Amino acid sequence: MYNSAKKYWESVPATVSGMLDGFTQINSIDLSASNKFIRQFFEVCTFILVDYVANVSIIVYILQLWLLQ
Repeated sequence: MYNSAKKYWESVPATVSGMLDGFTQINSIDLSASNKFIRQFFEVCTFILVDYVANVSIIVYILQLWLLQ
């Protein structure tokens, strides 16, 4: 299954240029798009994390009320 990938990587030089398929420089458009993507990704992750913590806090509070009765 991986024979074609193995064959390809055996033919690629073990250099930065080889690993990046000749793209050894990054232009400002790529940097800007990557920065935007990473910021959006972390905003979503932060929202999910805050929502998760809030839900866990509610569950712990309800369990405490139930256990103390």
